[in-house]
Amino acid sequence: MKKIIILEILLTILSITAIGQNKELNISFLETQPIIDGLPDKETTTLEWNQFSHIEKTELKNQDFEVRYKIGYQYSFLYLFIESGSDSIIYRDRAYQNGDGFHLLIAKPDSGKPTDEFYVLRFSPADKSRNRNAKKGVWYYNIDLSGKSLSSATQFECRTINGQSCFELLLPWNEVYPYHPLFSDEIGINLCFVKAVGKKEKNYYFIKYDEKIQWEQSKREYIIAEFEKPAGIENPGTYARLARKNQIVGKVLKIKFISNASRATQAAYLVTIRSADNYIYSELYKEILLVPGINENEFDLALENLAPGAYKVVWKCFDNSEGEIPLTLLPEINGEKEKQSLLELKSQISEGDYYTMLFRLENVLNAYSHVKPYETAGHIRELYANYLNDKVQLKNSPGLLSEKTGISRRAFKSEIDSTLQPYSIKVP
Repeated sequence: MKKIIILEILLTILSITAIGQNKELNISFLETQPIIDGLPDKETTTLEWNQFSHIEKTELKNQDFEVRYKIGYQYSFLYLFIESGSDSIIYRDRAYQNGDGFHLLIAKPDSGKPTDEFYVLRFSPADKSRNRNAKKGVWYYNIDLSGKSLSSATQFECRTINGQSCFELLLPWNEVYPYHPLFSDEIGINLCFVKAVGKKEKNYYFIKYDEKIQWEQSKREYIIAEFEKPAGIENPGTYARLARKNQIVGKVLKIKFISNASRATQAAYLVTIRSADNYIYSELYKEILLVPGINENEFDLALENLAPGAYKVVWKCFDNSEGEIPLTLLPEINGEKEKQSLLELKSQISEGDYYTMLFRLENVLNAYSHVKPYETAGHIRELYANYLNDKVQLKNSPGLLSEKTGISRRAFKSEIDSTLQPYSIKVP
């Protein structure tokens, strides 16, 4: 009991928290796009400095640093500038976790509760003295580890000036699809800046404290971002989102356009569905009269003549806006019919192979039911295709799975609760 009390006291001492936590984060609209060079510039002078609401130290005696940030946006990107009161940047391995660096959360809010839909992005500065490039990528996608790199369109630069260490980021919204100020009802934000102290200690600076922000298989905390409306329409443009990035063949797919128009004008939208090598399978052309300001239009894309597979939706607009969105078309599955088909095969194969195939089928059906609308789901299509291929092969070679060499994932039916339980086996 004494050890528990002492531990609680230490945790309390090591956690230095500002009074209260912000419930909202006001994000100003930027009239012009900043130059990303790690230096403050005139394009961002209108942005207010924000203080981090919570500081966590690995050691109470860690040096205090004044750390603050600015945040802004346009309809094409999110902008972030962090300033740390240090005259040097400390280059550690995985600086986003060990300092100096940061991780940024972009999330779908869940009525104020921790959410399981998010990106946690990670950023570590370049160490030019050792010829090491800056690292930028997705640390976690939803609750799973990712490891995906961000594209060259994401600009990230760091440098020191006048006794301050500066970290500057321009993040295109397309890097965190589907989140976007025009398409999302709400967007959750959190930020944790990590400052290295001494040889191995560090300070964590949070917008909202979240002890699980670095944890796998955990929901995340956030605050709601309030995006300032632009005063005028300096940069007209068009942006697009699919209702789904995965769809069952034969269904109708909806694409939504939001155009920011400076005047009343006739707009032309061209949408094509293409293969990876740009073969055009279908085409849609629409002309719409736009009014000054924000215009929303949604169109149907027919998919009835397309086979399951990987595609891309390529779009263009009259205002020189353009883009492409990956799309997966999935085959329609009748779960009961598939299970009956397996049952008819049961007498021809081993019991172990039957339960293994049934387990694989249930995994496919579960994946179909849980896939998010904004996911391409190519892996699900491959799972089903492999399942169908093995089912056909089993009819001709009943020992195909049980005699397979190497490592295989199989399943058996539990005698305790009749559930299918997976296991792995290696056959020399």
